[in-house]
Amino acid sequence: MAAKKVIDMTGQKIGRLTVIERMPKAHKNAYWKCRCDCGNETTVRGTLLRYGSVKSCGCLQKEAAARNGKSTKTHGLAGTEIYKKWVRMLMRCSNKKLDRYNVYGGRGIKVCERWLKFKNFYEDMKDSWKPGLSLDRIDVNGNYCKENCRWIPLSRQKYNLQKSLKVNINGELLCLAEAIAKYGKVQYRTAWRRIKDFNWPPEKAILTEVIKR
Repeated sequence: MAAKKVIDMTGQKIGRLTVIERMPKAHKNAYWKCRCDCGNETTVRGTLLRYGSVKSCGCLQKEAAARNGKSTKTHGLAGTEIYKKWVRMLMRCSNKKLDRYNVYGGRGIKVCERWLKFKNFYEDMKDSWKPGLSLDRIDVNGNYCKENCRWIPLSRQKYNLQKSLKVNINGELLCLAEAIAKYGKVQYRTAWRRIKDFNWPPEKAILTEVIKR
């Protein structure tokens, strides 16, 4: 399998940051060394740079906090589960190489401007957050924003996804989960991929058994 091509950001200017070079590859995500207009150097994840979520080494936040008379202490939540949920949300709407980008960013689902900054996302969603919960959009055709999002158990989110895909089979309009339970000769995931990734007609996707070699 060919390696994924990394977008070269060298020389780009994002806010106060000028991208100098890509950091040595330590994991699947690209990180870039940047020089801030204030003179400091910092390392930033590529997706956050492209989204404009990070625009300085931190000096912008410090200056804003100073003007408002607030503490400059950072959230200290980088790497936590809720922070990772936020990053995955951004990725689903921006990274065209993700397997399921077509059902998020690919069909126009966006992250509201306020939530491009983690501190705002955390402020809006922290009170209802518990470990193990998944970020869910109430309206599956709506964007990621406070008014349209909630935390729910992952099992419930999967069921909501199953209900969102309607198929017409044998003259009945059913959600995919119901059609699989009533007529299916394959597992849900197989039928879903046939329909969404390979554009199979729903009836064929559900009724065609997997050939075992």
